[in-house]
Amino acid sequence: MKSSSILISIIFLFLIPGCEEKESVERIYGCTDSSAYNYDSQAQVSTDDCIYECPAGASFVLYTLDNGLTWEKRCSFQDSSSTIVDASVIDENNIWICTSYPATIVHITDGGQTWNLQYRDDSRTNFFNYIEMFDGLTGVAMGDGHNDVPLILHTTDGGLTWEETASSAIGEASADTWRRIQFLDASTGYFMSCCSSPQLLYKTIDGGETWSPTDYPGYLQVLQFYDMNIGLVIEGEEQVYRTIDGGETWDTFSTGHSGWGMDIAFSPNDPAQVWLVANEVLFSADTGRTWQLHNDTIRGRDIEINHEYAWLFRPPNLYQSLANGSGGWEQVIPDFPENAVIMDAMDIHGDILVIPGFISF
Repeated sequence: MKSSSILISIIFLFLIPGCEEKESVERIYGCTDSSAYNYDSQAQVSTDDCIYECPAGASFVLYTLDNGLTWEKRCSFQDSSSTIVDASVIDENNIWICTSYPATIVHITDGGQTWNLQYRDDSRTNFFNYIEMFDGLTGVAMGDGHNDVPLILHTTDGGLTWEETASSAIGEASADTWRRIQFLDASTGYFMSCCSSPQLLYKTIDGGETWSPTDYPGYLQVLQFYDMNIGLVIEGEEQVYRTIDGGETWDTFSTGHSGWGMDIAFSPNDPAQVWLVANEVLFSADTGRTWQLHNDTIRGRDIEINHEYAWLFRPPNLYQSLANGSGGWEQVIPDFPENAVIMDAMDIHGDILVIPGFISF
């Protein structure tokens, strides 16, 4: 009788609510303040270690996911002592930057939490001047190598490895700017020599292994292609060259304005709509054949377009307008870090606009 009572008591204990074994839930600790540099979007419990100042000399990126209504800023937390020259964004978790002096390629992941150095070889180049990622895996970077031989690198694994092409086929320097270089995909690219006489616009269709000079007739300040066929080249602000056959032939048009051309941008959905920034802001609705003065007070250095907005930048001033040229320009004031040096190297992907920079000493 006694043993039966013990057995009943044991069964009864297992049936009492709350006495069953509870599953342990792993909690994620970190900085939960979105205004901090080390904000962790996955964190559930604050660890009170949020950092609100980026160290001197470190790189940072500022980006918006909602067309400038709010901004996120992320910092490298290391003394990179280098200048960001170009940036390429795929999504909010994958941003690539390239720098000069020293020349590095860095992959920014996890919403800006992690900065991974992917490439540095001081024996090959002192500065990068261009980077373009076509997706999360495939991309191209270019810098001037030693002895004025351009260095062209390709990746097919998201930058885990960067392989060099036989870029010495050009044999000429490219100059330290992204404005005279463009790859449309991993195979097709254009490159303007900086120091030959006459200067030549080269084209590759094999990723930079071989290059051929196009029949482009003059000097250029900015080049921009919409696709494999349609491209514009600016010689000064006044002279515009257009090709619709991938550089085989060129037509010449005039903007009616003079100055130094700084950047060109096509609407991503309509190659007829083109912006040109220099001493003024100009807009074309017919792929560069004719141009209208859109603003004569803003002197832009960088312009990016998405399906809805045009973004114009002259550090540290940022402006926004409608992509189709129908509106005026309104100044947008991002939350730049203190002592920030802002670079004219914006990049856009959909609604994600990225502005890179570094903190001065």
